[in-house]
Amino acid sequence: MKKQTMGWKAWVGKAALATALALGSASCGAALESDPMSGPDDDSGEPSELRSLSDAEEALMNHDLDLARAIYQERLLHNPAEGESAAGRALCDMLLIPGMPEVKRLLIESLGAQSGLDAAEVIYGEEGFLYWASRGARWADDGQFMGIRSLLADDLPWTRRELESAQVFVEGLNEPGDTLARHLVSVANALNGLDQQLQVAIDDPNFVRLYVPGELFHDPSLSLTLGRAELATMQAFIQVVRATFYALGAYEHSWTLEDALGAWRQEVHLDDARYVAGFLPVDYSVAYLDARLFRRVAQPDRLQAARTALKDALSRSRDALRLGLTAEVSTTLEWQEPSVESIQRIDALFNALAAALDGPTLLPHSEPEVTLDLSSFFTTGRTLPVEIPWMRRTLVPEPLDPAVTFSWELNPEATEVFFRKNVVQGIAAEQEFTIDLGDEGASGFIEALAGTYLDAIQDVYLVTR
Repeated sequence: MKKQTMGWKAWVGKAALATALALGSASCGAALESDPMSGPDDDSGEPSELRSLSDAEEALMNHDLDLARAIYQERLLHNPAEGESAAGRALCDMLLIPGMPEVKRLLIESLGAQSGLDAAEVIYGEEGFLYWASRGARWADDGQFMGIRSLLADDLPWTRRELESAQVFVEGLNEPGDTLARHLVSVANALNGLDQQLQVAIDDPNFVRLYVPGELFHDPSLSLTLGRAELATMQAFIQVVRATFYALGAYEHSWTLEDALGAWRQEVHLDDARYVAGFLPVDYSVAYLDARLFRRVAQPDRLQAARTALKDALSRSRDALRLGLTAEVSTTLEWQEPSVESIQRIDALFNALAAALDGPTLLPHSEPEVTLDLSSFFTTGRTLPVEIPWMRRTLVPEPLDPAVTFSWELNPEATEVFFRKNVVQGIAAEQEFTIDLGDEGASGFIEALAGTYLDAIQDVYLVTR
């Protein structure tokens, strides 16, 4: 019933909009007839050769992200403070992250790509990834039906053979993970420019919202209307990604993709030191990575960068909540749906988490009452002693039993030592705690805020047709 109601409202809204546009067009037409000196650029103060925001929107509708970005950039050169153009360019840059130079180097040097990825064409273009996904195609071939992997084979920077399986893909990828981590740090550095560009839009008093036609994503139901709160949410997401990349880059990564996922796991002989009775290929991967992840901090300065980015993420998240509460226009995120109490409690939690990055902080609405101290993650860094495994096997399957796919779980001792010891204070080591975010809870808040759009994404890309 909810979707039917929303559909009815959307129909009425479109009818009203069409009527308003018709009346507006008639009025403008009459005004132009009565004033022969009037022109489209008289009131805007823009040069006649400057392409309009409507031109950029049309480019997005035609899946031409490069052209849309060029138009937004052109307008910013004319007026660097124009919020809608700043937001538009930042959005284009976000969507084109897979094609940015830093990612290109990562793909070539760490993932064996022959070149960079033409993200605009391969992902968003006509007959690109999203085009086929919206039509029910899956990644792998299915009998007589070609999968996206085959349909895009000529446009991807890897050979068809390399895309057959993870085992084949990693052949020859024997660079230590430290190289990949270094590239991730470069990506994190580059992403900060997007945050700054979005801030230009948020600070523009004339900015109302940015419309992104759903046709860009190959379905009209995926249209986006982005106000200040949505832009702040995008900023928060960018900073979380940056914090994650910096944190990963701080640790030693002596593993290689070939050793973690390579062909050697398929048949390990009895005289091989790595042999374990009953192990399947996935078990060897888990055991190999277990001994090499988060065991030593190699670049502690990157932990400081991670903390700064995480603080920015929490600050941007609080900005989004504040802007959402005071929003006067309808946008993709339905800020009017979550309760004010939930928003206030989440805001208080974000504020406490930001303080906990520097030292012990009482978590609001925690039961039982808990103090959190995250500072050790970002000073010397936290590591897991080599004698404590990250994972433990939950069962021992019959050798080569195809019915068993994964028989591991996170080791509680590792969780206690790495995540909780001297971090969660005020309760016993084995004691759990909860944070009361109101009647909706975290999942209810997300559902109320973004459930409609998330349902649309699922309907377009994940429903079998």
